[in-house]
Amino acid sequence: MTTLLPICGDKGPSPGQAAGLLILLLAFILPPAACGYHLAGYQKKTPEGIRTIAIVPLGNKTTTPRIEQIMTRALVEQFSERTSLEVASQKNGADSFLEGEVVSVNAAPILFGREGFANTYLLSIQASLRIIRSKDGKVIYENQNFLFRDQYLIDSDIRQFFSEQTVTIERIARDFASSVVAAFLENMR
Repeated sequence: MTTLLPICGDKGPSPGQAAGLLILLLAFILPPAACGYHLAGYQKKTPEGIRTIAIVPLGNKTTTPRIEQIMTRALVEQFSERTSLEVASQKNGADSFLEGEVVSVNAAPILFGREGFANTYLLSIQASLRIIRSKDGKVIYENQNFLFRDQYLIDSDIRQFFSEQTVTIERIARDFASSVVAAFLENMR
C-alpha cells in the first residue's frame, strides 16, 4: 500500500518545502522573462518618423482573378490590427508605402480519389513586396519571394462539385499578411 504524505499540514509547509516550491516556481517564471521572450508580431515598435503607411493595391501577374484584392485587404487588416501605424490607401501624405505584386499562383494535385481524379490540391502563392520611406525613397523592408502554401479539396462527384480554392486563398492571404507584418516589425528591432 502506498501512502501519500501531505506537502502542507495544518502548520504550513516546512522551510525546506517552501524554499523548494519557490525555486520551482521561479524556474518556470524567470527564464522566459530574463531571455527577452515576447509574442512575435505583437509589438507596436515602428521606424522612427513613420506614423502612416499607404498600402497600395498589389499588382497581379497571374491569371487568378481578384487575388490581388484579397491579398491587399489582408495586408490592410493586419497592419491596422498589429501595428501603431495609421493605414492609408494613397501615397500622398503617408510617411511610407507598401507596394508589390502577386507573382504566381499554382495548384498541384497531391491526392487522388478512387476514380483517379485529383481531390486534394496544394495551392502555392508567391508574392513580391517592399516598404519604402516616402521622404527619401529608402527601402526599409523588402522580400521578393514570399511563398505560401495550403491544401484544398475538390469533390470529384460532378453533381456535388465544390472547390475550396477561394476559401484557401483567403486563408493564405491572412497568413501571408500576418507574416509580412511580423517580418517588418522584426526587421525594425
